Amino acid sequence: MANDNFSISYFDTCGSHVMLLLHGYTLNNGMWAPQYSDLYDLARMIAPDFPGHGTSDILDEEYPIALLARQCLDLLDSLGITQPVVLCGLSMGGLVAFELMRQAPERVKGLILTSTQPTADSYATRTLRESQITQIRHGRYDRLMDDALPRYFSPVTLDENGDLVEFVRELVASTTPEGAIGALRAMKERPNSTGLLPKIDIPTLVIHGEDDLIVSVQEAETMAAAIPTAELHILPDAGHLPNLEQPEIFNDIVAAFLEELG
Repeated sequence: MANDNFSISYFDTCGSHVMLLLHGYTLNNGMWAPQYSDLYDLARMIAPDFPGHGTSDILDEEYPIALLARQCLDLLDSLGITQPVVLCGLSMGGLVAFELMRQAPERVKGLILTSTQPTADSYATRTLRESQITQIRHGRYDRLMDDALPRYFSPVTLDENGDLVEFVRELVASTTPEGAIGALRAMKERPNSTGLLPKIDIPTLVIHGEDDLIVSVQEAETMAAAIPTAELHILPDAGHLPNLEQPEIFNDIVAAFLEELG
């Protein structure tokens, strides 16, 4: 999709429901591969790459979370999708999902929040993100991500699924330094979405890895408790990427959710 000289890459399938899948920081739409194959008959899955991630263009300017949400809405418009969609966001994708719920709640009929949190960054986290931006600007993106990658997974994944770790490493390597910096700034400046949670009145799943080192299980439990319609699932032997670490369990939960939506 091209818009104002910016081209966004996306994956698109077919199915009775329309699902918009939003990836995490330094990842891309390739992270949803197990969902494409297993949920193909239940949903048309549309999965964009954020700027500088995957094969989407780099933006020359900073992009706030609000702009990422607007790009997603523009993508749906460009595809002629006017009916409400099932919105699924993981980690940073969840932050964009919150913004979509602020901008256009009427366009969402079901919400899946995975490995994400509604709160704004703490002072310590904002400081850490600035440090990471500085490191990336000094050419240390690869080293920074090599150090961070183990935190994406559960100990079981690290010990027993080296192929998955390498797959994610390849996804991360495809992200440009500019894309990573833009995403860090977007996350750093994001609004607090906790006030939005009690207003969510559509069917909602909160799916979280039991061994997530980036967003704690307690944060997921607190978020789910604040959403009147939320159903919480904690997946065993999964870290920050439960859709990849426990794809069968994740897909079964999502399939049941889609079937209940009718």
